Amino acid sequence: INNTNCNATLGKYGAACLFDGDGDYITISDSSSLSFTSGGQDQPFSIEAWIYPKAEYGTRGIIEKYEGSGVANREWRFNSRVNGQLAADLFDSSNEDISIGRYSNSTISNNTWTHIAVTYDGSETGIGFNFYINGILSNGANTSAGAYTGMSNTGSRVVIGAIYASSGSGMYANGTIDELRMYKRVLTAEE
Repeated sequence: INNTNCNATLGKYGAACLFDGDGDYITISDSSSLSFTSGGQDQPFSIEAWIYPKAEYGTRGIIEKYEGSGVANREWRFNSRVNGQLAADLFDSSNEDISIGRYSNSTISNNTWTHIAVTYDGSETGIGFNFYINGILSNGANTSAGAYTGMSNTGSRVVIGAIYASSGSGMYANGTIDELRMYKRVLTAEE
């Protein structure tokens, strides 16, 4: 962890990071272990966390490996949307404007602990994503832009609690994130 810019607080289980929505985020140096691609082929993965969003959570970062513009900087992103839905996106290795993704069907409530998870089966399609909110499947619309052919392992760092943190005009988390975990496999609904 390179930059820890959040306040320690009581989490769902022990200590957690409280993000104030105004510039707080955590960075982790680039590592191939934080990429979900191998030889140009997307690989299955899962990301889960407990979150406690404050009022007006909006479009805010949960975790991403995505920094600004350019193919060499965009890989994957998991965030909330302005309407409280979750969103996940993967970015194509050949063109920064090509991506696949999906939204959750349900929304996240403010001022309460919520367990969130996204899984991806490696299929290189938006339908390959599944969202779980408090353990309940919540799949919404698939999204795509262009002819997606797969991610590449970029040199971007991982950022927790922000979208576009490197630009100085990020969309910063406003609430608490706890027990954030990433897996290089698809978790089952029971997990």
